[in-house]
Amino acid sequence: MPVSYSILSKGRKEAFDKFGSLYQLPIIRSPYDYLRKQFTGGKVLDVGAGADLYVRQLLRLDDDSYHSLDNDPDGQFTYRDVKEIPSSRLYDWMVLNQVLEHLTINDTAELLKNLVDHLRPGGMFLATIPNTAHPVRYRTETHVTPWSYTGLYAICTASGYQVQQIYRYNKERFPLDPFSWLIERMMRRIYRIDWCDSILLIAAIEETT
Repeated sequence: MPVSYSILSKGRKEAFDKFGSLYQLPIIRSPYDYLRKQFTGGKVLDVGAGADLYVRQLLRLDDDSYHSLDNDPDGQFTYRDVKEIPSSRLYDWMVLNQVLEHLTINDTAELLKNLVDHLRPGGMFLATIPNTAHPVRYRTETHVTPWSYTGLYAICTASGYQVQQIYRYNKERFPLDPFSWLIERMMRRIYRIDWCDSILLIAAIEETT
């Protein structure tokens, strides 16, 4: 069933009311740094894992703790389709690093709704996307949907997730000299662009009592 644009519009407004403008989102070093610091154990589903399975290496997980989901023909993965996941299998962590921009709006909604059934109550959901306000970050031929941070919030909440925080980050460290700060602020004001090249959304589902 197609995603209702009125739901997306409502969700975008809710995101802005809750987290403020893009430039008000806190900046973190990287999603991997965040994950490494927050991870305390449990089963991980790495969606769009990539052939190198970097999340597994980062967290040093064994076969029982780590499962991957990807349809890249050059990689070896636990699942190649979300519908292959056994209905009873639950995960404590789900990581979708730079995945959703490669899908249509409706395919994103379908994926998120299928995944939410496999996230353990109290479990954590991490998704990153390119920042559409960055001048060059979105220039990749496989990108399909330019998700804004408010749009990502909207599609996640509509799919049953409770968004806890949204961050922005850059793969490179910000220059240290004050002149670069001044230039960045001027460019932001004039062109409405952002130095941070990506967005990180943190969500969960409500714990049952």
